Amino acid sequence: MNLLHISDPHFKAEKYNVEPNKALDGLVELINKKSEKENLFILLTGDITSKGNKKGFEQATRFFNCLFEKSKINSKNFIVCPGNHDCDIEKHFEDFNTFAYSIREDHELEFDTTNSNRIYIKDNICFLSINTAYHLESKYGKVDIDNLQNLLRDKSKEIEKTKIKIILCHHHILNLNDKDSSAIKNSYQLFELLRKYNFNFLFHGHQHSRQLFKINNIQVNSTSSLLETRTNSNLIAYYEIRDVDDFVKEEYTFLKDETNSDGRQGSYRKIC
Repeated sequence: MNLLHISDPHFKAEKYNVEPNKALDGLVELINKKSEKENLFILLTGDITSKGNKKGFEQATRFFNCLFEKSKINSKNFIVCPGNHDCDIEKHFEDFNTFAYSIREDHELEFDTTNSNRIYIKDNICFLSINTAYHLESKYGKVDIDNLQNLLRDKSKEIEKTKIKIILCHHHILNLNDKDSSAIKNSYQLFELLRKYNFNFLFHGHQHSRQLFKINNIQVNSTSSLLETRTNSNLIAYYEIRDVDDFVKEEYTFLKDETNSDGRQGSYRKIC
């Protein structure tokens, strides 16, 4: 399997570092260069919009529908979770759910405050999508452990049959520095639970930064913001996963002065 990990686009932010139309062209170009794209999954780990902006969701819908159309990737291979910018204090995750349905055309990855964890199984892969913003508090992440425990127990036989088990969530696991207090508050309980079900990989966003480490045999990976200004590199990551201990990670950054295959300015350059 292959994964393209994207995070924190913040559509309808006040200002972009990478213009969405140029990022779209660059992503299509990158995907179409990959010979393995037939089994490519696209992971989007939250903060689709900025401060719950509904027009941001509408722009994101156009962006990703165009991405799937131009790259000819199956839209069911779009795996997504909400971020803290994707909730509304009154409507909760209504706009996020509309966005997810508009791309996937199903209800598999829709959330509310009582249904905060979802499992989607495809091609012998188990995707566990966790809403770490379910508690509607923007300052830190949290997992509804009781809900997750019940879900994993109910789906245990299906999970056990899958070859690779992947978690995606928005908030990070470990605080980055002494000023950072926004990580998942109950991450210890989360990893103890995930260990029992032999999960292999976890992907997250939120801090617009790179992290790569292993806890309880779970490989933790993050990337930066797709478009946002406070991120210098605007990294995305591409993974070729052959087995739980056999995977290759490639990172790409967007260069505004790079010429793409169509002769237009702006393209993704592999950095490692």
